[in-house]
Amino acid sequence: MDLRLTRTQLRYLLQNHSLPDELVAKLRESLYAPETTVSLTSEQRTKLGDIVAEKLVRNGFDENYHPTSEGEMLESIIDALTHDSQ
Repeated sequence: MDLRLTRTQLRYLLQNHSLPDELVAKLRESLYAPETTVSLTSEQRTKLGDIVAEKLVRNGFDENYHPTSEGEMLESIIDALTHDSQ
């Protein structure tokens, strides 16, 4: 399953998350490729979605439950995961 992410989203994921080595390798490959499409298995896609969603719950909102800039980035990644899986 292909996942389309921006280079900004790829950099964010690589810099701000403790991801399994297999996901790091896939994301790094795409970061330097002409296209920023990442081929993930359904299991890898689910794992990435779980990690991003957990981070969103922990750090994605301010005290008034408005998305922070990090929350907006996380939401955009979740949108990409959701949109591309349809």
